[in-house]
Amino acid sequence: MKIKIMLLALLIFISVGSLMGQAPEKTVATSQQKEIYYSKPTETPLSEIPLATEAPMTVDELSCVEKRDTFTPIRDCPWSKKLQKKIKKICRKYSISFELIMSMAYTESRFNKTAVGDEGEAYGAWQIHPDVWKNVIHKLGYKNSDMLRAVPAAEVTCYIMKAHFEKWDDVYYALMAWNGGGAYAFKKRNAGQITSYAAATEQRRYLYEQRN
Repeated sequence: MKIKIMLLALLIFISVGSLMGQAPEKTVATSQQKEIYYSKPTETPLSEIPLATEAPMTVDELSCVEKRDTFTPIRDCPWSKKLQKKIKKICRKYSISFELIMSMAYTESRFNKTAVGDEGEAYGAWQIHPDVWKNVIHKLGYKNSDMLRAVPAAEVTCYIMKAHFEKWDDVYYALMAWNGGGAYAFKKRNAGQITSYAAATEQRRYLYEQRN
């Protein structure tokens, strides 16, 4: 009888020990689960955030973004915002700084679209000479009567300035070539000189870019 009681007690002891040994495993699993769902989020540096994999915008979506874009006109220019935006569009076509083209118009004529200078040899806001105008307008589809209109004159200016930039790769000498011709710009470059015209125009271009 005593032996049966001892065997029964031994079996109960083994069963209880087995159950006690399994308890910590359940506790660990619960702890890990809480760690996953309630761990404090950490900030990820922008450089480590993966790029979006969304499809590119459609033409319609891009046009909506363009409509939302804000354009700040040149404040000391009397031309309308609408006209300035047209000129900026032309500048973008030729990859020329809008602020530079507008700065040139200020230096040349103080934004006077009907200005006549150089004793009747230069016309419009950018003071373009008739012979230069005639050499370019047939490529752009303009007429002689367009010389005193801002948009055609702006495009002719961009067309010529792009050629100067491709030749000089320097804003000062490109401006000097516009103002006095290629030989004049060569002479100034060889002498290591920058004219007041080029310096003032480039300085105003910088100021215009800071307007935003």
